Amino acid sequence: MTYILYSRATKGGGAVVKSTFAGGGVVKSTSSGGGTTATSSSGGGTSTSTQSGGGSTQSSSVKSFPDSIFISSAPSAGGYDNHTHTTLFNADNMSHSHTVNIPSHNHNFSTPNHTHTVNIPNHSHSMDIPNHSHEINIPDHAHEIEHGIFKLDRMPTKVTIKVDGKPIPHTDLSGDSIDLIPYLSRDSEERVQRGWHTVEITPNDLGRINAQLMTQFFMQSRGGVDA
Repeated sequence: MTYILYSRATKGGGAVVKSTFAGGGVVKSTSSGGGTTATSSSGGGTSTSTQSGGGSTQSSSVKSFPDSIFISSAPSAGGYDNHTHTTLFNADNMSHSHTVNIPSHNHNFSTPNHTHTVNIPNHSHSMDIPNHSHEINIPDHAHEIEHGIFKLDRMPTKVTIKVDGKPIPHTDLSGDSIDLIPYLSRDSEERVQRGWHTVEITPNDLGRINAQLMTQFFMQSRGGVDA
């Protein structure tokens, strides 16, 4: 059973189609995680913080002092009278400043081998997607009709046969000498009804039906009686 087309493709139009009318929500990207992670397994070494420097630094500014006089006395001894000694300190000799000379140098510090550990607790990430819709704009267009004979690449999987509106058990795609008499409609005395009878064959997909129906007719003749 096959289905043969003599043309395909149809004319059409366009429209704005909404694929979704609403949606959104909070979505968790991960439900758990975390752990302890080492960022480096080894390292360390000797590093130089500065390569040169130094110079002269004045730690204090010039300090000025006033002129000072110091007087000392001593008791008499050996018959001499008491006397005093006077000392004058000139202020110009007292003023001074300090200068510290730091030579060029560098500083070294040693970093031992070590690791850095980062502890990330169990956690999850949430994404908030608001309600939204997507629109697809299909412009007006037409499809040309392609004329020809085309054989489909699929077949129906079953058929439904109805006799006088009632389905029969046969559903295979092929059959031979299927007796339909038991399924014909009957009267109250279980005799096949006179008149028209129908046979319907319907596949569950596109297909072409080849069928032969053999019928039997019974006629009864009645003649007149001569007087």
